[in-house]
Amino acid sequence: MKELLIDKKEKNNLEIHNKRIEYLDIARGIAILLMILGHVINKGWKRDVIFSFHMPLFIIISGMFYKERDLKTFLVNIIKKLILPYLIVLLITNLIQSYFIENNKDIIQILKNYLIQISYSYSYIKIKTDVKSIGVIWFFPFLAIIRTIFYTLKKVTKEDDVLLFLMCIFISYIGYILGQKGIWLVFSIDVALSSVIFYYIGYIINKNKILDNILQNKKLLLIILLIWMLGIKFGCIELAVRKYPGGLFSFITAICGTIIVLKISMIIEQKTKLMTKILAWFGKNSMYILLIHRMEMSLVNYDKLFKVIINKKTLYKLLVSLTKIGIGTIGTLIIIYIKKSSTQIKKYIKNKCTT
Repeated sequence: MKELLIDKKEKNNLEIHNKRIEYLDIARGIAILLMILGHVINKGWKRDVIFSFHMPLFIIISGMFYKERDLKTFLVNIIKKLILPYLIVLLITNLIQSYFIENNKDIIQILKNYLIQISYSYSYIKIKTDVKSIGVIWFFPFLAIIRTIFYTLKKVTKEDDVLLFLMCIFISYIGYILGQKGIWLVFSIDVALSSVIFYYIGYIINKNKILDNILQNKKLLLIILLIWMLGIKFGCIELAVRKYPGGLFSFITAICGTIIVLKISMIIEQKTKLMTKILAWFGKNSMYILLIHRMEMSLVNYDKLFKVIINKKTLYKLLVSLTKIGIGTIGTLIIIYIKKSSTQIKKYIKNKCTT
């Protein structure tokens, strides 16, 4: 009887864990879709709402999944999931764009420009104006740096939570000051520094298991919602361009926006299975979608595709948004298919070798 009760308790814990992951995936799905829409909307309150939380949300959720690893495992994970996809997609995009669109047949020059581009990363605006933008996948090296900083801090502080908190605050303040002074470091290191606090928030929420309590507290959620709305009104954070109009309040706004989106995601999970399935899929594959989105933004000319036949701005933006999401979806499905096929081939070869 005691063993049955233990098994039942373990099963309930597993279900709660799966539920938590489910609405986190939904939140990431909402964020990645809104990010694509945000790149179509040039200005206005809709764009402000999206940019007030979408990148911090990804960082906070990433912090929630922080795991203690040995150095080798940590580095392999960073290189495999963040650095290599970043380098490969930029190389493919540059080759296609230069060779076929710009009619540049000089492979050596293309590779040289590629190396300059990945070296300057998202700092090029302040340093070298003729370097092509790396676009939306600045997030990949940026997130790799955040994880590396936090991993190092964890090792240095040796489980001293107070010291870890103070160091995260100090490092984020340094990044914020650098951004305010227009010092845009290579690989967006200054933005990574300023965003360490978001990663810490995710880590501490998960460590203390307080997320569900926050999302079930209606009075607290109302206060958080009001802070988020107030923050949107007075100016939102925009990490890529080092925009912190409200100073500390911009960071608080982003955290509040993330919590509200998590609550919305929880409601979606509880109310509709279809939306849960769709949004969770986008969330689970958000990094693939981001990679495809980078290629699509560089290679597809929407003015030629739609503007010549559509004059209405609203309809034009709607078609562009749907096309971007469609390309991201198809591209992601192709990547998933290739990965599955590759895994099956490896298993087949392994089985042949062992028999």
